[in-house]
Parts: sequence; C-alpha cells; structure tokens
Amino acid sequence: MANDLDVNSKTISKAYKLLERDAVIQSKGYRGTFVHPDAKANCQVDLSAWVTSQFEELITRMKEAGVTDSEMRISFNNILTNL
Repeated sequence: MANDLDVNSKTISKAYKLLERDAVIQSKGYRGTFVHPDAKANCQVDLSAWVTSQFEELITRMKEAGVTDSEMRISFNNILTNL
C-alpha cells in the first residue's frame, strides 16, 4: 500500500495501528485486516475532545493545588519520556 500511495511504510503502519486502536478495523492474523463490525459507531467517538477534557480537569486541580505551569510541563515531559 505504501508503494501504491507513494508514502512511507511507517506512515501506513501508524495509520493501521490508530485505526485498530479506535476499533475501525480489525486484524485477523494471516487472513488480513477488515472493517470492524462496529466501525461506524466507533468513528463517532471524538478522542481528541475526550483527551482535552481530561487534561483540562487535571490542570485545573493542579493549579488549585498551587502547581506552576513550568512544574506541570517538566513533569509531563518526564512522564512521556519514561513511558
């Protein structure tokens, strides 16, 4: 597919992983990859909005506790680096 679309194979791999994570497609081993039976319903989920709301709630609680923006950024970067 990467050759047909003239894109990097890592880009295709990442797209497949995200689609599978969001239950839009499902891999069936050597048989191939297929559209998930609930793909249409699963496409209705706005993961970006959910992530934003989760961060907003957490940041609000941290600010109320007196944590500075700089402390949050440092901690966030450390966590991402170590996961």
